[in-house]
Amino acid sequence: MAGLCAARAGPGWGRAGDVSVRADVRERAGGGDGEAALEIARAYDPDTPRQDALVPEANLAFARLWYRKAADLGVTEASSRLAELPE
Repeated sequence: MAGLCAARAGPGWGRAGDVSVRADVRERAGGGDGEAALEIARAYDPDTPRQDALVPEANLAFARLWYRKAADLGVTEASSRLAELPE
């Protein structure tokens, strides 16, 4: 995941809110930080209130992808949430 860019993070990433915060989160996730990957997953999760999300629109596919990455990095909460997501 090193060198993660906005296009790979998902749609809308880098357009709304504080871009410097998102850039930091992307950098950390790209460096193998499971908590940062979890933060990105939550941003895309349809159950995250949009006012709390880092992206303007939910995207279940991207949420699932980032929860999987966070789970693979050992974040138990991500594994739990991944199991709850609709197919």
